[in-house]
Amino acid sequence: MARGAKEPQHEMTYSERVKASSKGGSLGKRMTASKRRQRTPTVSRAPRLCCANDAVRKETTERMLADLRNARLDRSWSNGAWKMQAPVWFLRKYRRHLHHLPDDVRAKLNLR
Repeated sequence: MARGAKEPQHEMTYSERVKASSKGGSLGKRMTASKRRQRTPTVSRAPRLCCANDAVRKETTERMLADLRNARLDRSWSNGAWKMQAPVWFLRKYRRHLHHLPDDVRAKLNLR
């Protein structure tokens, strides 16, 4: 080789390098299965009980009803009449426990 000449860095031609790089690996070097990043385990989305036992559930229901008694209900105009609705803060605070409410209260507040 001549004195100032550089040795070729790659044994592949330019077109081979382009094809290899488009496959995802650097210069055709593929990752082995052991070097791949492991997937993180999925989180269980199974429904959880909102209250530990019946006593706690009853206490939570009483607290929700007391908050509703002290709260100013929102109103919406629908079909020529005002409908009462639970306040937004109440729905956010007790989202997990709304199914505890008695059916008559849920119907009055237009909850599903």
